[in-house]
Amino acid sequence: MNVVARTGTTTAATTAPTTATGRTAAPAGSLAGLFVQQRAASRVLIPALLAAADIAVVTACGALAYGLRLWSGGVLSPADYLQLWPAALLFVAGLYVAGLYPGYGLEPVEELRRCTYVTSLVFLALGTATFVLKVGPLYSRAVLLTAWALALVALPAARSLLRHLLSRTGWWGEPVVVLGAGQTGHLVVRRLTANPGLGWRPVAVLDDDPAKRNGSVEGVPVLGGLELCVPLASTGRVSRAILAMPGSTWQRLAGIIDHEAHRFLRVSVVPDLFQVPSLWVSPRDLQGILVLDIRRNLLDRRMRAAKRLVETLLAL
Repeated sequence: MNVVARTGTTTAATTAPTTATGRTAAPAGSLAGLFVQQRAASRVLIPALLAAADIAVVTACGALAYGLRLWSGGVLSPADYLQLWPAALLFVAGLYVAGLYPGYGLEPVEELRRCTYVTSLVFLALGTATFVLKVGPLYSRAVLLTAWALALVALPAARSLLRHLLSRTGWWGEPVVVLGAGQTGHLVVRRLTANPGLGWRPVAVLDDDPAKRNGSVEGVPVLGGLELCVPLASTGRVSRAILAMPGSTWQRLAGIIDHEAHRFLRVSVVPDLFQVPSLWVSPRDLQGILVLDIRRNLLDRRMRAAKRLVETLLAL
């Protein structure tokens, strides 16, 4: 079945591939139509749900800390603590800056790290504000510390549960295109489809090898060659590509990033470093040279002390 796909003024004839389930896959020109309504709704609904859940969790932690202090014999004024409600908006602003709305593509460890930083900074700001404004006697330090400890646990736990529930719907996640149908491409698609909570949903694979065209990778159709990158990115519905060709030369990879994939908003590159640890790795710019910085946190005495502190708080 030949299908003619038009994007702008470009017309391309392709053969509709068949997936592993026997269904005919959508050609490049009609791929955007599969996600028009879903993407428009999810761009607003998913961040709104996450923000509402975060506000509810933080408020509940504060209320529980307040109740525990009253139960232990503290004398507190409800009106004074109700005035702290704008602090919930600080959490939303901090989590937004940390890239957690919606936070697609973040591993649980990274999301936990960012939640911990934001939570600690907001409570530190609250404590500092009460001191600077000279209203410290109105607010119990025990309440602030208890609410902070509760939020450190409850906030990432609630977000993990909500992500798990939303991943079962069609609204969670963003569509991604995988460039490369080799072993690495198969591995990437397999990992992404097995972990829908990550939020990267492979919808198409592109490869210049004619033998791999019109086939599928783990059920995801191979639509054609890399010349389809521009038509797909131009639809505005697929903003991320994953370059899964670690065996290619760096000249070839640079060429793909600068030419074929230049219309994608974000391009994630899978390097040929499968034997290198993937946790606690961050990129650095060394005078124009891309450097991967690998941090071994357990060798840092400060990190070990922080780990013991968190474990002690959780044990309490």
